[in-house]
Order: sequence, then C-alpha cells, then structure tokens
Amino acid sequence: MPSSRAIISYWNGSAWVDMNVSGTSTTAIRGLTINDHLHAPQTAHIKISNQSSNPFSNSGSSSKGPFTGVLGDFTPIKIRDGSSYRVIFYGVVTGTTEEFDQNQGMILRVEATDYLLELKDNTTKAAYNYRVNTGSDLYDSVQNTDTKDTEKEWWTSQVASRGGLIKSFITQNSKNIDHPGDANSSDSRFVESVQKYKQSFVYKLNSRGVKSVLTHIQNLGAEDPHNAVSDGQEFGYDYYLDANYQEAPSAAEKPQAYFNYFKRGTRPATQPGTYGLSIDLPSPDTSSSGAFSDTGQRHLMTSHDITRPKSEIFTGVVLTHVETNIAPNGDTISSSKDSMFELVGVHTVTNGSSFVCTGKNIGGDVAGTDSAEYLKVALTTLTATTTGLTEKTFTVGSTAGMYVGQVLETTQSSGSGATEFFTVDSITSSTEVELNRGHDIAPHDVTSATQATPHSSGQTLYARDVARIQYLSDTGTVGASDTAYILLSDIDKNILENDHIWQTGTDSLVWVGQTTTGSNFKIRSRVRDTMGVNRNLNMTVGAESSGDALREKIVAKLQRQTTTQVRADIGTYEPPHFYIDNSPSGVSGTNANLANPYVITLSSSVNPQSYGIHKGMVVMKLDSNSQPTSTYGYIKEVTSTTVSSYMTGSISASDTLRYYVPVRAGDIVKVRNDLSNLNINMLVTSIKYSEDNGVSSSNYSLVGAETAREGGHEKKNFAAAMADSMSEEVNLPIAAPLTQDQNISTDLEFASNGAGKVKWNGSAGSTASGKLYIGDKKYDIAADSTDDATYGLNGDMNSDGRLYYVYYIKGESNLRTIQASSYASTVTSGDPEDYKIIAECKYSSGEAVFTMRVKVKNFVPSVLEGFATISNNTMTATLSKKGIQPWTSNISFEATGTSGEYNKIKFGQAGSIGSNATLSFSDDDTEAIAHSATGTSSLGNSSSVAAGKVTLAAGTNYIYKSVGDSASSTLVITNDYTDVYKDDRVLLCMVKVASSDDGSDSPSIFPFTGNEATISAGVISAGAITADTIQANAVTADKIIANAITAAKLEATLTVSNTIRTASSGARVEITSNGLQILHSPGSVGTNLKFTDTSGNDFGHFQATTYNSQNTLGVYAPIGSGNTLYQVANFGKEIGYSGDAEFVANGSIEIHDMGEGDDPSELFFTNGSVQGSLYISGSNLYLKDSSGSTIGSIGADFRWDNGSNSTPTYSFTSDSDTGMYRQDADSLGFATDGTLQGYINDSGFYYTRMGYTWGTNTRNYINGTTGGSISVYTGPSSGTGVERLRIESGGFYNFVWGVGSGTNVHVHANNYFMKETSSIKFKENVVNIESDTSKIYDLRPVTFTWNDKSAHPGKKDIGLIAEETEKIYPEIVNYSEDGWAESISYQKLSVLLLSEMKKLKDEIKELKEDN
Repeated sequence: MPSSRAIISYWNGSAWVDMNVSGTSTTAIRGLTINDHLHAPQTAHIKISNQSSNPFSNSGSSSKGPFTGVLGDFTPIKIRDGSSYRVIFYGVVTGTTEEFDQNQGMILRVEATDYLLELKDNTTKAAYNYRVNTGSDLYDSVQNTDTKDTEKEWWTSQVASRGGLIKSFITQNSKNIDHPGDANSSDSRFVESVQKYKQSFVYKLNSRGVKSVLTHIQNLGAEDPHNAVSDGQEFGYDYYLDANYQEAPSAAEKPQAYFNYFKRGTRPATQPGTYGLSIDLPSPDTSSSGAFSDTGQRHLMTSHDITRPKSEIFTGVVLTHVETNIAPNGDTISSSKDSMFELVGVHTVTNGSSFVCTGKNIGGDVAGTDSAEYLKVALTTLTATTTGLTEKTFTVGSTAGMYVGQVLETTQSSGSGATEFFTVDSITSSTEVELNRGHDIAPHDVTSATQATPHSSGQTLYARDVARIQYLSDTGTVGASDTAYILLSDIDKNILENDHIWQTGTDSLVWVGQTTTGSNFKIRSRVRDTMGVNRNLNMTVGAESSGDALREKIVAKLQRQTTTQVRADIGTYEPPHFYIDNSPSGVSGTNANLANPYVITLSSSVNPQSYGIHKGMVVMKLDSNSQPTSTYGYIKEVTSTTVSSYMTGSISASDTLRYYVPVRAGDIVKVRNDLSNLNINMLVTSIKYSEDNGVSSSNYSLVGAETAREGGHEKKNFAAAMADSMSEEVNLPIAAPLTQDQNISTDLEFASNGAGKVKWNGSAGSTASGKLYIGDKKYDIAADSTDDATYGLNGDMNSDGRLYYVYYIKGESNLRTIQASSYASTVTSGDPEDYKIIAECKYSSGEAVFTMRVKVKNFVPSVLEGFATISNNTMTATLSKKGIQPWTSNISFEATGTSGEYNKIKFGQAGSIGSNATLSFSDDDTEAIAHSATGTSSLGNSSSVAAGKVTLAAGTNYIYKSVGDSASSTLVITNDYTDVYKDDRVLLCMVKVASSDDGSDSPSIFPFTGNEATISAGVISAGAITADTIQANAVTADKIIANAITAAKLEATLTVSNTIRTASSGARVEITSNGLQILHSPGSVGTNLKFTDTSGNDFGHFQATTYNSQNTLGVYAPIGSGNTLYQVANFGKEIGYSGDAEFVANGSIEIHDMGEGDDPSELFFTNGSVQGSLYISGSNLYLKDSSGSTIGSIGADFRWDNGSNSTPTYSFTSDSDTGMYRQDADSLGFATDGTLQGYINDSGFYYTRMGYTWGTNTRNYINGTTGGSISVYTGPSSGTGVERLRIESGGFYNFVWGVGSGTNVHVHANNYFMKETSSIKFKENVVNIESDTSKIYDLRPVTFTWNDKSAHPGKKDIGLIAEETEKIYPEIVNYSEDGWAESISYQKLSVLLLSEMKKLKDEIKELKEDN
C-alpha cells in the first residue's frame, strides 16, 4: 500500500544525519528490502538516489554524488518508517555499490546488518570456558571485569542457567548490544531462564569446535525450559534485537541495541487474534459485501502458499555420545556409543520425582546408581499358583508381549515376599509359558538371582529392562486426563514393535522403575505408532559433561520434530506491524525532558503488556480524522496499565493515541485461509519487507502446529513448533560444502519451469529420457517436465532462498528433489552410498537457478565451466527488454550554424543530417530514427519544428526514443529527467539552452552516442571557468576556431608565449607566471601604478622613486590639486612618513629622527589636539601630559610624581582624590575623599580607624586614639556607634556597658563568651534538688595569691580550689577544652546554700515545736 517513504540516517560520530535529496527534506531512499530471519542477523538492502548536482564539472570531487564516500565500513545507520517514525532497522553498513540505474540514474546501493553481526562473526576459538554451578543465582552472568583462571582456562565467576550463559556470551563478544547483565532482569524484553541446570559442570568451548557465538546462543535458547520440571516442561526461547530508542526526535541519541530473549510462542501473547496481528484471506465473516477492510490488527492476505511437510517429522533420535564404565581393575573406560531415544506421552504418573535419572549419566556403569535407571512393565498376572522350586510351566493371563530369552520378574504375594527372576524358554500357548528359573543372566540392577515359592495366582509378572527412563517433563501431579512426556533410551529391541507393551490410553500397561519404589506411569501416546512411520534423526554431541543438559537437548529437539506442522508463505501490502488506538483515562507528568516524560494510563482496563508493547516502541497522537500527527515519542517504560513516553508535543486525556507494535521473526500471528482450511496461530520464521517508491509489501514465512501432540494442548503444541530456517540444528555438525563429483556425469538437460520449479529431460526432447553415469554404471533417467508427488518438486520452491537438492537413489528411474535441510535425514533411511546429489537449485525471480554438482556431457566448456550454472533458460523477460540492452546509433545532434539561433538544433544521420538515423541493439534488432527535417511540428515539451530545425525551451532538454514494444521513430523531448528512465526508452542526448540569446549561436549539446559535445557560453555560469579548472594543455591553438579571438576582442596588444605584455620591448607591463611587472626605461623613476574610478577621480598611486640615493617605492595620495608623498619604502628596511620620522624594521620596530638634527623623536597622541606624548631621553622613556609636563618615566624602574592626599599619584577616573601617594619620606599614604586614612612606613601599618559604615553614619568600627588606646564601637542601623570595649596602653581591659539591666556572661571551655540564662524557656527535666547539700561543709575555703600564669599576677584573693571542688560538687566546676577543672561557678553555690538554709529552717522549726 502507498505510505510515506522510509527515512535513512547515518551516524557522523556525534549526531544522526538524514540522507535526503540534495537541498530538500525528501528522503533519498528509492528502494528498500529488510530481511528478518529467526535467530539470524536482520539485514537491509537499500537503494539511495545519488544524483550529482554538477555531473559535468570535469572534477571528481565536484561531480560525485552527495553520498559518495559518506558511508564507510560499519558506519551505523538507522531506518525509520516514514508514516509511524518506527525505527525499522538499526545496524551497520557492510557494503556499498555505486551504479547507474536506467530508471533512476545514479544509485548508491547499501548493504547493512544489525548488531547480531558481532555475535555471528565472533567465534569461541581460544575462548575461556564457563563454569555452571547450580548454587549460583538463576540470573548470574560473567562480566568482563571478572577474573580468569589462566591455568584451567575458565572464568572464576559462575552461572547457573542458559540465560546466564547467553548474557555472558554477549558481554564478552559485543560492544553494541545491551542486556540486564549480572542482575535479575526487570525489563520485560529479556525473560530470565526459569530453571537452572540440574548438574554443575564446565561449559567447555574448546571441545565444541569453532562455532560462532550466535550458534551457541541459538542452541542454548532452543533447550531452555519454559518452566520448572514439576509443571510440565516446554522448551525453546527465541531472540532478536530492537533499536532501544527512547528520545524523539533526538539527533544525538545513539543507544545500544537491546537483546530481546523470550519464551517461544509468547509474543505478543498466546492469543494473537486478540492481542496481536491477524492475517486473513477475505471470508464472509471478515468482509462486508465482499469488501475487506484492514484494521490496525488485521491485514489482508494478498498471496499464500500453504504446505504440510510430513517429511519433517521424526519419531526418535539416534545419539552418538561418550559412555563411561568402570573396568574390574578399577580403570575408567570411555567409549563411543549409539543410543536411540524416543519421546513418549504418559499419564497417571505416580511418584514421578523419585525416578532415578536426574543428575545421572546417560548410560554406563551401574544403572540406577551411576546412570539412569531401567524400567519394567507389568506384562500380565499369574492365573494359577505354583508351589515347587522346579516347576517351570506358568499359567498367565496372556503371553502377549513375551519373547524367548526375555527376562521376567515376580514377587511373592505371601510367604517371605521374595522376588524371583526368570527367562522365557518357550511360549506354549496364549496363556502358558515355560520359564527358566534361577537363570544366570543377572539384571542390570540385581547382583544375584534367587528362587522363591510359592507364587500365587494374581501375582504380577513384569518384563524387565524394557528401557531406561532419561527424563520426565512433569514431576508434579499427572492424572489420568493429564499429559507429561518421558524420554526413553536403550529400548529393548525385541519390544520396539510390540503392540501389547505399547498400549496407550486407558488400556496402557503400568511401567515401573526398577530402582525406585512406587514410581510408575502409563503411556498415552507414541509418535511412531501415531504417525505409522519410524524415522530417526542422527545427533552427535561429542564430550558432554552434563547428562541432564544432554537430555534436555534431545527433548527439545524431539518436541519440535514430533509435531505435525504446517508451513505458510503469505504476502500482504502492509508493513510488518500492527497498532492499537486508545484514548487514555489519564495523562500525568510534565514532559519537560526525557527524565520527566508523560505517564499515560490506558483506558478500558487495557494492559499494554498483553499486546507486546515494550520500551522503544512508538506512541503517536492522532488528529480528529484518526490520522497520525507529528506528535509522537518512543516508549520509555511500560507497566500493566501505563506507558511512559517523552513526546514531541503535548497530549491530554481527550486525545486518541496510537501504539505501534512491530512484528518480528519469533513473534506469533493468527492466520486464516478458508481455501486451505487453515485457522491457527503460527510462528513467524522470516519476514521480507520491501518498499519501492513508497509502495510497501511484506512476505511472511510461518510455521505452525496443525494438530496437537497426543494429549497435548494448543499452547504446548504451538510453542513446540520450530522452523527449518534456523541456521543450524542443535549440536548437529555443520555440513561440509558440496563439491563436484568427478565420478558422476549426465547428458540430461536441465531447465527451469518458472521461478520455483525445475525439470530435466534427455537431448531428444522434453519427454525424452537421458543417461546418468556413476562410475562404470549407466542408468536411464526419465524426463520430468511436470509436477510429481514422488519425483521432482511437488509445488514451488520457497521464495526465501532456501536451498534444494536434485538427487538420485541407485536403482530408480528418475531423479528426486528435496529441501537441503531434510536431505541428511533422508539418507539415513538407506545406504548412504546409494544416494547421489546431482544439482543444487534455488528459487529466483523469473526463472529458477541451478548449479550442477556432476559432470555435464556435451556442454561447451567456454560457456559452462567448473560447477556449470545453467543459464539457457534463466534470463527473464525483463533482461531482454530493448531499453536495458546495449545499443549503438549513427545519429548526430548539431547546431544549426545560423547566427542568433542559440536555442535551436538539428539531428539526423551523422554525415548526412537530412537522412534518417538508426539505433542498433545487442540482439541485432535495428530501429529507425526520423531526422529533424520531417513534417513533425512538435517533439514534445514546448519544442517546435520548422525547416528541419528544432526550437528548444530554456533549461535542460532530454531527447529520447521509445523502443521495443512501444517503438517509435520520432524522438521525444522532455524537461523531466524521470520521463527518460522508464522501460523501453533510450536517452540519446541532453541539450542545455540559455535563458536568452548569449551570442553563442548554439545551445550546449551533450550526446550519448559517442559524438563530441557542443558547449555554448550561455550555459556557463560567470566565474565557472577559472585557471585551476582548466586542465593543463586543454586549450590549444588547434582547439580554437579560426578568427575566434580577434584584436577587436582584446583591449591591447596580446602576445601569447607564456607572457602577456603591453609591448614587445621598452617600457611595458607584463603578466607572467611570476606575477605582474611594470618595466620602465633605465634611470626612469616616473613609472607608476595608478588607482582611479570610472569617472577619473584620483585615489593615489604607487610610483618608483629614490630615497637617500636608494631605489624605492613611494605611496602617494591626492591632497588638493597635487599628490603628496606619504610613505617611501625600501621593503624589509624602512618606511618613512612625510620626511620627518622613520620606522625601521630590523627584527624589531624602532622610532628615531630622520637625521635632520631634530630633538629626540616624540610620539604624539591626538584627537584633534595633543592629549599626551612619549619621548626618549637618555635611557629613559618619558610620559608627558596634555600640557607638555613630564609626569613619569620608564627606565630601569617606573617613576611617577609624589602626589598628595588631595591628588594621589594613583587614583581613579571617577574619584580623583582617593588613592595612593608618597605621604612622606619612606612612607606610602592612602587617602579617601582627600583625607589621609592610613599609611605604611618602615615601622609598620598605621591607620586612623577601620570598621563598617551604614549609609553616611559610622556604625561599627575600631578606632585608635592619640592616647595610645584602641576602642571598639558598635551602633544601630542609623546613627553613630557607641564605645563598647577599650584596650588601654597599659594593657587593661575595660568594658563599657550601656545603662540598663543585663545578663551575666562566662567564658566557655572553647574560648567564647556565653550568656548566663535562667529562664524556664531554656530548661527541661526540672526537679527539686535531692542531693545531700550538707556536702557543702566539705568544701575548703582558702586564701591565695595569683601566680604569673594568671591574669592578675601577685594579687591576693579568696576562693575555692577547682580540683578539690570537682570531687565534691562537679556540677559547679567549669572545665577547659582539654577537660581539666579550670574555674568555679560561684553563683551556683548560692543555690546549694539556699537549699541547705531551707533544711536548717525546717530543723529550727522542728526544734521549736519540740520545745
């Protein structure tokens, strides 16, 4: 369907650059194909318009297309859908090809691959091994920062699951793929493994061959269980990459691609008809009045190819593996063994978790102890009692299932309950058997045989060692109506086809574990019986250290191969995506940036996760007509009810939003085709999306399970379906490439029978037989020219490019064809030496393509060499069209030869312009071309024809001829470049016509016939031809028309000999390769180079002159009526000015007088009047002011005048009386407002005061007085500060307090003042003093004298000793910052005294009362 063309961008190192048509916003993509295959890198094939804007510039750098050389190796590119802005491809360039397309001109073809390329191309050769440890977490993976054991060649970190291994592989082998890493995934795109490996082992890479990393990932995903074994296991995870964008339309976002890993059959959901995409062939209930209508989730099926390939079903696996046994001497013996495995459906499982298989070897050593246990089958019951030890004839319910030599077992139902083992000697009737008692064949899990008696009627008789149990899919409760799957190996060959033992359903026999007690099951289904065939698939695994991992590989393989499958190749005209529309119930968030996006709550309880909506997908706002707008965003987060996205515009709950979900290989879709009786869910194995000039189409390859496995259900059945398009089967060795068999030859002629069919026959005709020679044997091979169910291809080959073989089975009379992936399993059904591959073939558009693998007789070696590819019938009709065949012509396009006819041409046969020309093709066809003197009045466009001349429109005219089926001898002229590039049109000439008469008498003619071009001046842009654009020797005398250059066209004499000169000798002007030279007569100084305008106004001149007897150059400017010499120059030496001053350049710049006896040179600075000057005297440079007074000098030092407090030497332009000056001898003064504020001399720094002012009033400052004291002043926000503290010259500290009440202060231990407070506002936990205040009497009052360390040395005083007081009342002691007792809060003594006084008062009162 038509849609906006895709948009391609490339990464330039810092931003994405759209590849658009030059000068426009139109995408340059002209064609696009994206291939998406299951488990393989996504590829893109892009055709980009690369038209040059200046193809005839005669320079590669100018003529090349705009994208030539832009895309280098592995340049990142992204492709967005033009309608939905989805990123439909994200990867790197792997190749580019530039070509000329007959329909579209210059084209750049680009091949690109997504970042799975890294995993595909990297191998595990020499890689470190991984350690699997069941004690690790499910999600653990190995990081590049983890350590390695170089001796053991493994990573020290360990993993527990296949998902952990996959994450490790990606981390170690990719720089561009993101995943959850060594953490449990919180991103729904990566579903962690749900089950660990059952055994710890080393995942050895060096023993698995040189595989690509992607092959390891594919194998691990194929065998990864969907759930725990107790829930009934299914296997298989699929994967692909998404672009992982979050910010739109950011040009700078270059994210890592994200590795999507998910359970097979779960995307978008298990009900794609509801939550995903449906592709329908119109049916009465899907169309109205026969008209089918596409919806967001339903696409019209435009083509279909449905097959049901029974050949893909296998009933078992024959595994070649290593088995380990212990020899009698204790040695370990490892040997290769072939074991056959079958996957069998079971029901009524009892004690399934006790079967001995998990954690055991596949086989070898002691069954049930070291390897998987054997099973026995309850074959029949005894119908009579036997009493003697020698009795051999036993009567049983039935002897069905018995054979001679079979080992049987029964256990006494009475007596000692002993178990006895027998071998069958003979079967005498359907109810009677002769048994050998006390036989010498010990069973696998029994070390000795015993005899017991009696054996009572009703005892069960078991057939022993019927098979090993290797795996049980469901160890939980499996009832009679449930289904689980058991993997059996080592099946007794004598019972393989025994219908009695393999009874199914309710009649099934009971199968019992020989090692465990009470573990048993019944069989529900067996594939080889259900299908009626026995087909085994070969597998080879090499050294596998984990038996459980190997079992799960086999189960996963058989689950895929034991299901009846249906395959479909279907087409639609829609891109591979679906969408849902929803009006949100709420929108929150600011959408300010990526970190604060909109949070959209979907309405109607819609769960976006059910539809497979994930990060990086697109949400778009619709207009009132439900059409997409430019407001969109990439999804950042998804929950079960909300979607978060940073949008390009605003949205609200009243808007309708569209959510686009891409369909990828690995997703499931619902397919309905009533004509093929198909209505099932199918797995997408590949998608081919094509876009050609805005028209899109999608082709899907699908696989589905049409019928359930016996007893299975749809989900299990579907999830088990798998595609042959996987690049390699699990652990199968990669097939070696086929080579030509020199021992086989044939005279059969092969041909295609359409795009997807093949046929062969003898040389005598289409129905004749031919010969096939194998060695010295000759075989007659019948012709195969029609479809045949047995021979040939029964239907078309698949169009996805898969390979097919034509092969021969010895003894047959015809060849067969088969899909290459199925050939190996076919060979195993017979002797491989009887099978011979004759040819390979593939689907190809138009006709199928063959490659022979045998010698072909009677073929011409020069045509078909080596592996001869037959091409006699492979050329399609398209390739034979005249418009794309090589051609030649004798037509000539010429100017009319008449003056003024700048826009006219004539054409006809070269050398005879009035005759018709011809056009000849490679197939020897010839077509006529009518010359321009025919009676045709117009050739298209706005052309007109008269008198054999064609008048053309201004601009570019393209002249072409229609050929082939639409051939015409009359040429056609058009201005539209695209008109030419259509089928059966040949471009013969391009003519460029000027917009008006340019005097050239001819337009520019560019023929494509090999004739020389004619170029007129009118089509050459001004300045287009410069010296550097003319090739050396390109313009020679023989190429200039005679008399084309005349004296009238030159302003002066021109002599051409590498020099242009005004005269051949004497005074002259010359232009040579050395530049412009003005030559004058010897001794002459008058020659000058003058500058004037077109009106003759003089602007000055350069003139040769002399100065100081030296030749020099003067520069003159007009002043008044004459010219004044402003400068003379002896370049590299001097530049003079007006004869008074001189600048001399000798590596420096000097200023000195001109030797005229003047005062020392002076440099003045003026702006109309002198503002100051610089002059030199002696060794000093002096500075003068505008009055001429010297104000300073620079010599060995800087010197300035002294200045004063009113005019400081250094001041400010806006405050001239504030600054710095020489206050006195050796004294630097500082003044403000003309007043000295302080000075520095050799005794120190002196200042009158310093402080802080508020407005114009002094507020806070420190002031020194003449009396030698310093005072500290503080004040309010206005007014003058008040003296608060004075330090006298004698060192006394005086505090000056204001009038009023106040608060005591004390010095804190950290040396700062603290106010003493007693308000309740600052207290808590207030209680009466309960301490014994009588201790106050223990205090020792003393008298003392302050020592020199105190503040009052020599002064006598009274008080307490702090250290003594601390021991009695530490509450009243103050401590220093070092924690020692420093002082006493004497005021607190009053509190203690008050308490003691109250006690004394109470005592006195009591005494008084007692008296």
